[in-house]
Amino acid sequence: MNGSARVDVSLPDQVFGSSAYAASVTVTNVGASDLTSVVAESVVMPGRLQQTDVDVKDSHETELHARRRALIAEMEVQVGRAYEKQRYRNLSPSDKFVFSFVSAIDVYATLFVGRRTRKPYWTGEAFRIHDWSDVEALEKEIVATEPEGSTLRRAFGIDKDKLKRCLDELSVGTAKPQELTTGLTIAPAGSITFPFAARAPHCLRQKTFDLQFRLSMTDAATGKLTTQSISKRVVVLPSAFAVPTGAMIGAAAGYAIRQSISIGSASAFAFQWSSFGGSVLLGLLVALLTSRKANSYKVITVEDFLGGFIIGALTGLFSQAALERLRSLFTGAA
Repeated sequence: MNGSARVDVSLPDQVFGSSAYAASVTVTNVGASDLTSVVAESVVMPGRLQQTDVDVKDSHETELHARRRALIAEMEVQVGRAYEKQRYRNLSPSDKFVFSFVSAIDVYATLFVGRRTRKPYWTGEAFRIHDWSDVEALEKEIVATEPEGSTLRRAFGIDKDKLKRCLDELSVGTAKPQELTTGLTIAPAGSITFPFAARAPHCLRQKTFDLQFRLSMTDAATGKLTTQSISKRVVVLPSAFAVPTGAMIGAAAGYAIRQSISIGSASAFAFQWSSFGGSVLLGLLVALLTSRKANSYKVITVEDFLGGFIIGALTGLFSQAALERLRSLFTGAA
């Protein structure tokens, strides 16, 4: 970043769509003087940024300073959540329908990747807390729109009282009031790691995204403020539900094609829910057996929605013989 700091960005080897992943930014002081007001922010992360506990290492901040930083960060998140709820209440019926559809996709994805964490998130200068007037303004304009007695509104009020007491303790023995800053100080040879957690976007095929972080810090010796953006490219693999979904849709299409072909043959067209459901379930089973998994080798591997659709369509086309074979096996066993 500059001559007195080294920045390292760490990412997992593989990121799958719809799954939680973490990135971290480590700032190391390689200079001879302290670095103050060190802040790392996520500007662009694919998917939904989630609130995560701040994990700082080798920082010489006191317990009161750490408590102040944690309270400010939590209050900023609460403001962002209150704004999101306010924005939803003001949506038109059509926009609410679209929002509900997207939420349904999120719920569907959890069937394959685990439970989705509904932690609040927000980034933006408008909701940043720099001084006490920001606290008062955000409470009046955003948090106060929440219903009286709501958990979010009460939590913000509790944190506000805690922050005031924390500032009063920090002001003891000083002539000036304490600033509401979340910046940290790194001594020479020290380092701090800023973790960021996100839920990757839903992907039906492999996609490439750019992550971007903004860093700012001040050299204590010169008083120079340095701000810089750090970018990192990440490849997001298809979501776990992409192959099964493609296979089920493909199996349904294969079944429809088989039935259409039978219209022109001697066989009469006869839609049967049992055969249709069996074709779809058989396509799902084949997809689960052939879907790509980490650290495993398969002769046939299906990686994305299109591959799942193709394998499902083939299964749907030729599922009748397989279903008849299974039916005869179970009938014979009985």
